[in-house]
Amino acid sequence: MEELGGTNIGGPIDAGVYVPLETAKEFFGTDEVKTIIVQLTNSDDQVITQASNEIEAAFGNQIQVITPKSVLDAISSVIGTIELFVSSITAISLIVAGVGIMNTMLTSLMERVREIGILKALGMQKRTVLSIFLNEALIIGILGSVFGIVLGSALALSIDQLGLLENFTTGTYNTVLGEISIRPVFDISLF
Repeated sequence: MEELGGTNIGGPIDAGVYVPLETAKEFFGTDEVKTIIVQLTNSDDQVITQASNEIEAAFGNQIQVITPKSVLDAISSVIGTIELFVSSITAISLIVAGVGIMNTMLTSLMERVREIGILKALGMQKRTVLSIFLNEALIIGILGSVFGIVLGSALALSIDQLGLLENFTTGTYNTVLGEISIRPVFDISLF
């Protein structure tokens, strides 16, 4: 048989064979079963829920029924938690960056009091002096952002190219949910 690759809820797809229950009983000579996969002719949520409830009622607490909806709900819950965690880190990072820029500009302002006085003595309006400092803060923020994106992307690509995370889950994998790819956002072709 040709290998398919990928995984499903029970493990690697290529490690199992699906056979009818009666055929398995005859072939293996046992009534013990580890996993039973039920295929319904109707994919309506109500039918799936009813079938799941009837199976659980028939076997009591001896089994666990896993439906595609329960798997999707579990994955959605995990992804929601990860999104919340990443969003909180992003918010903290933005606050820290804003405070850093504010401190830099405040220091710059204190060091340039004499320069501001000369500009005002030459007839420059408060609005013009303010716009000079705000533009300077904007340029510092944009340059810092671009530098951070380039440095982070280069670091991610370097780690990927050097294979430093080979023992971790990185790369492309085929699963029941489709192909999952874990790669840096930028590709080498952009540089």
